[in-house]
Parts: sequence; structure tokens; C-alpha cells
Amino acid sequence: MENVVLIGDFIAITSEFVRMFLLDNLKTRKEIENSTTIEEKAKEIMLKGMETLVEEKAKLCVMELLQNGTIHVDDIPKIEEYKSGLQVQIIKTANYLIDGAEYRPALNAPKEIVEQFPSVEEFKKIQSEAPSIFIEHFENEEDHIEDNEQED
Repeated sequence: MENVVLIGDFIAITSEFVRMFLLDNLKTRKEIENSTTIEEKAKEIMLKGMETLVEEKAKLCVMELLQNGTIHVDDIPKIEEYKSGLQVQIIKTANYLIDGAEYRPALNAPKEIVEQFPSVEEFKKIQSEAPSIFIEHFENEEDHIEDNEQED
């Protein structure tokens, strides 16, 4: 049971990471990528900075998980490697959540486990916010293509 609670903690932290940071970050990245007023070198620097920011926010989520979650840090011999692995997994799982993945406990799971996982409403909120980012990106691409065609 402890392992499933641990997964619930991980998913809850990752969902929070998506809602509080990653969705806005993706939207800003798309705006930078589609901008016609920013020079390419500046775009490159800005996007690299945004990537670093994602990694730093993921590190903060790992610290939150290790300090306030159910993972027993004393049981982990190579803690720095473990932290790095968790950071990568938070970012990967966050992207899955944005793409529509949902993580739920078994239907017959005890109440303690069910409470650790985010609610269905949390996943629905992420899924409802995520498409607007990609729709805006698609619309910006169409505008950019039309502008280029008019210039030719």
C-alpha cells in the first residue's frame, strides 16, 4: 500500500507542477517561437532560459515531494541520483498529463490511497487548459504562413 500512496504523492505534485507552472511556460514558449519581432539568437537564449526554469521548478517539486511526501529519504543510498531521476520523471509525466493522461487508483483501492491521487476534476482542468495553448499555437502558425504568403 505504501508504494501506491507514494505514486499518488508523485502524481499530485506533478499535477500541481503542470497547473502552477508548465501550462503557462508552454504558452510563453509558443509565443516566443512564433514571434516575428524577436531575433533568432534572442529567441534561442530565451527558450534555453525557459528550459532551465522548467528544470529548476521540477527540482523544487522534488524537494517538496521528499520533504512533505511519503518517500523515506533515509532509505535511499544514492539520494542525488534519485533526485535527478525524480526531476526527469516529473517533467515527463507532466507532459503526459498535458497530452491527456490520467492517473487513478484502482476502483477498489482503500480510502488512504484514493485521497493521495488528484481528483478527476484536476485532470479535467489540466486537459481543458492545455488544448487552448495548442489551438493558439496553431492559429499563430496559420497567421504567420498567411503573412509570409502575402510578402511573396
